[in-house]
Amino acid sequence: IVSNTETTATVIGNPSSFTLTGDTYNIYDYHLISTSPCIDAAYDATAPEFDLTGRPRFDDPLKPNATPGAPDMGAHEARILFVDQAVTGGLEDGSSWANAHVDLQDALAVVEDGDRVYIARGEYVPGSSRDDSFWISRMNLELFGGFISGQTNPQDRDWKTNRTLLSGEIGDPSNWDDNTRNILRSTSEHDFMVNGCFFFRAGNDTVPGGGYYVNGTGAATQNFVKCVFVNNKAVRGGAANIVGPAAGGLVVNF
Repeated sequence: IVSNTETTATVIGNPSSFTLTGDTYNIYDYHLISTSPCIDAAYDATAPEFDLTGRPRFDDPLKPNATPGAPDMGAHEARILFVDQAVTGGLEDGSSWANAHVDLQDALAVVEDGDRVYIARGEYVPGSSRDDSFWISRMNLELFGGFISGQTNPQDRDWKTNRTLLSGEIGDPSNWDDNTRNILRSTSEHDFMVNGCFFFRAGNDTVPGGGYYVNGTGAATQNFVKCVFVNNKAVRGGAANIVGPAAGGLVVNF
């Protein structure tokens, strides 16, 4: 097997020589999580320039390298994407602070499973429509707010002072009723962590979960660490509304 999706597998050779119609196979995810010992553990001289999905290799600033600029072991390269609403003049591809995405939505549109997103201080809105939300639709995604441009270690952040605001304030600041309805949304199938962010000024009287909304029967674990929900409004659950099965399944930690 050389690649797979959630429902299909691509193989080298003739699959009929080793599979039968009706066979059942498990499809696994080969993306690395942030604590994997495979990160920066390969040898640069023998590794391909791009990973299986065409993304360039990335040198994690927090990991010791097997060789200078070492890539990861495995098919998929673990990456950090940088977001800074104040950056100017860069490529805006998220590859470094100098080339950071200006819009958090742009980073969330290109992340892969297991990626980390470092978000500089400032205010970020999900869009210009009240129905726009930040969506987490990848597994094991980690979002860290509270950075000053140039920092690479989450432990160096002063997230309380250098606030990353995930904001619903898209209209008249004196009017709650033109704000984003849900700032962040996800599904109950996606594990993730949000660390060091403020959820601010969602406003609606029609749907639940102003700051965060999730609804489903999946068994994901979703963690909000060092996060503050303030001045959010909804028909119920102004800060967050979590709907899951009565027993087991979805776990959301605050």
